Amino acid sequence: MHGMKPWIIHSILCFAVLMVPRLYSQPLKYISPGITISINTNGYCIFSPKISLGILQNDTFYNITLGKAWSNDRSAYPHSFLELQCGTLLRNSDVLNREIFIGGGIGITLPSPSRIEHSSLRLTAFAGSLYFLNSTILFTDPLQADLGFQLVLPLPLQRIENE
Repeated sequence: MHGMKPWIIHSILCFAVLMVPRLYSQPLKYISPGITISINTNGYCIFSPKISLGILQNDTFYNITLGKAWSNDRSAYPHSFLELQCGTLLRNSDVLNREIFIGGGIGITLPSPSRIEHSSLRLTAFAGSLYFLNSTILFTDPLQADLGFQLVLPLPLQRIENE
């Protein structure tokens, strides 16, 4: 049971972040660190930490995300990325009988002296609640795609006050 305490705290924090917009009409500003672990179409494992700044209001969110992706696949990794993301909260999904976020992003890979000499387009799609199924496409030559799981921890940036 001792190992479950961090997951319980994580779940309570995320639940609080999800409930605040329903209780207050003001937008909620947040910071959201996260980690993605995925497999690309070449069979390589990808590890990708990220940090997002965002706003959540009326079941809609907008993020700007900065991250880095590493892999043994040297054709497109390592690289940093900058992405704009948005999405919405689906209430009581018929499939899962729970609320889930769905969204996507568009961004660029940032040039790095060691591997990538120029920027390329980056698209993502994701769905989940606390834990997300995540897919990314990099428009490199050749095209790169991956599918994996992401864990995020959205934290409010302002004190929540009852108006």
